[in-house]
Amino acid sequence: MTRAGWLGPRAKVATAYPNPHRTNDHHVICLYVDDWHDTNAVRRVLTNLRETGIGREWMNFKRDRDTNVGLYKRNGDRGVATFSAPPDEERLFTKRLGEVTWLDGENDAAVVAAIEALDDLPDAEDETWCGT
Repeated sequence: MTRAGWLGPRAKVATAYPNPHRTNDHHVICLYVDDWHDTNAVRRVLTNLRETGIGREWMNFKRDRDTNVGLYKRNGDRGVATFSAPPDEERLFTKRLGEVTWLDGENDAAVVAAIEALDDLPDAEDETWCGT
């Protein structure tokens, strides 16, 4: 599916370290899109993942640059996601603007611009997404 572009241009599965907070055999699956600003690409990956039956739980999308500056390491999985989707839904929202803001297709560009305006991280050359 990744080769066909349905789940983005690249993917990986974190299997090296067991998650001490999980009692079952869950692993993080990272699916990348080329540009986090492209909310249509994020939705396409989310929709296709849901259709496979794999991604039925909460889905969180974060930028590589957030990981690269240590945000994920400092906060764990709290407050790192730029976009999230509830279980079994294909709707996206963000909490990055201080409240839950749903992306409805028409407001996507404004929401992305507002996130950028609040962002104090340096621009990264390769802005990819990781859906976890």
